[in-house]
Amino acid sequence: MLFGKKKYYENIEQLYDENEKLVYVFARDHTDDEQLAMELAQIVWYKIWHSFEKIRQIEKKDLHNYIRAIVKNAAADHFNNEKRSSDMVNEITYLHDERSASVEEEIEEFLNRELGEYLDEAMAILTDDEKLLIKLKYGDQLKSAEIGSLLGISDASARMKLQRIREKLKKEIENLQRRDEHEGR
Repeated sequence: MLFGKKKYYENIEQLYDENEKLVYVFARDHTDDEQLAMELAQIVWYKIWHSFEKIRQIEKKDLHNYIRAIVKNAAADHFNNEKRSSDMVNEITYLHDERSASVEEEIEEFLNRELGEYLDEAMAILTDDEKLLIKLKYGDQLKSAEIGSLLGISDASARMKLQRIREKLKKEIENLQRRDEHEGR
């Protein structure tokens, strides 16, 4: 070969060591919030780890653009989820104004109506550690920083784990709903 051997990453550790700061800088391009940038970087590293066999096929010189795209998608997902949450709060607030019930009752009614039917069954797919996180967050009503402190992990890590658990539960609930629709329940 005229220009030398193509360079690839041997393992995830090498890729992380050489690109950790770059991922954070790309995340900061999407937000001024340092905590959110760290969270986005964690999401990106999870995605990179999850698809490392594919990523290791990409030459080092081309990887920065690929990483930038992963960060952009992670940021877009975050802000879209944030907008959906805001829309849900607006809907609940509207319902609250219309019926003049407390916001807590509206939230509880909304969650019970949408999720309650399937939540217990969906919880069965969680590991014991995941169930503990859910109990600490929603049962004991601890903040993610408090959960992180109890478990010896960072606040951002606790929030990320909780987000993944919520996504896992949401997917399982959707699967259960599709199952019931298919079975005509």
